[in-house]
Amino acid sequence: MSFYLPGNLAGLAEDLRARAVHEVIAARDELRLEAQQRFPGDENLQAAWFSAQLTHRGLPVSVRRVPRGAIARMAIDRWVRRPVNQVATEAVAYAADTHQQIHRARRDMRKLRS
Repeated sequence: MSFYLPGNLAGLAEDLRARAVHEVIAARDELRLEAQQRFPGDENLQAAWFSAQLTHRGLPVSVRRVPRGAIARMAIDRWVRRPVNQVATEAVAYAADTHQQIHRARRDMRKLRS
């Protein structure tokens, strides 16, 4: 899926994605330390407790950035609950405020005859 964000929102979205990674890493580091304190010297128990805590807290098994498409999907899901007329009206207003150049037909489209 392709989508475009204005510069100020794109920067904010990228900052949120980066911050989410750092927060997940910090949470995982805290859990790892707690596992070592709870079960000193027993790596099997540490690993089992750590894994259970990841699941319990909704943390990912591996750390990676949130895909941009997931963010777009979350936005789409929020708009789905709105009436179609409202979505269309707000989309037109957004386009009018955001676009800096008038859309033009492709050159090959100008040659088509009705």
